[in-house]
Amino acid sequence: MSITVKQARVGANLTIREMAARLGQHEQTYSKYEKHPEKMPVEMAERIAEITGVPMDDLIFLPNRSN
Repeated sequence: MSITVKQARVGANLTIREMAARLGQHEQTYSKYEKHPEKMPVEMAERIAEITGVPMDDLIFLPNRSN
């Protein structure tokens, strides 16, 4: 099953603020990566997978076309 980074965060019951804090990022920085996951550094993607419990292979890092 493939899900977006946002879906993984929401599924882990984390707010943007909580996820940003766990990643050591500013909320605005994390929010930009959630909107544009194709620009996310691999290390951050790995950390998000670890925090949310969603395997990297299941996360979608394609540009968000809904903006």
